[in-house]
Amino acid sequence: GIVSDVTISNNYFNNDGFNPGSISFGNAVVEYFEITNNMFPNGGNILGNGDFSNCTVSNNSFLGETEQGYISFQAGLSNFVIDNNYLRAGRITAIATSEAVGGVFITYNNIEEGGALFAQGPGISEVIGNRVTGVKNGTAITISSCKNVIVANNYAQTYGDVLSRGIFLEFVVNSRFVF
Repeated sequence: GIVSDVTISNNYFNNDGFNPGSISFGNAVVEYFEITNNMFPNGGNILGNGDFSNCTVSNNSFLGETEQGYISFQAGLSNFVIDNNYLRAGRITAIATSEAVGGVFITYNNIEEGGALFAQGPGISEVIGNRVTGVKNGTAITISSCKNVIVANNYAQTYGDVLSRGIFLEFVVNSRFVF
């Protein structure tokens, strides 16, 4: 069935040391959801696999001292926004497997202490204003297999003894990369 008109906001997802807080949609068909203003004080997840349209994940905070935070969605994403989330350590992943009307917008997120941002697929429309810092021996922002994407005004800080990359573009065509 279809999950529609869901709002999950202003919640505190505690981690008891064994189970991080989690919001998860598995093999879902979701229309119109908003996950906003939630607090994950010691890591947690917002995850989805399936078809998602008209959805927003915004203003969530992952403050993990020992556990990381993850925001990850994949498959059919249309008019999907990941905006203004804070992850003390962790990863944002969006894999949009098809070109969808509306696209995927990953904007103004802040990932600190060695996290990463990964955007893949022809449905990615914009990766703008994100900040990824403290990445050791790795890649801060990866844009892969995208076309017609705008990558603008992102900030990446990396360091290390081996290959470290700020922004890595792989198989990106007909796109704009601007500062």
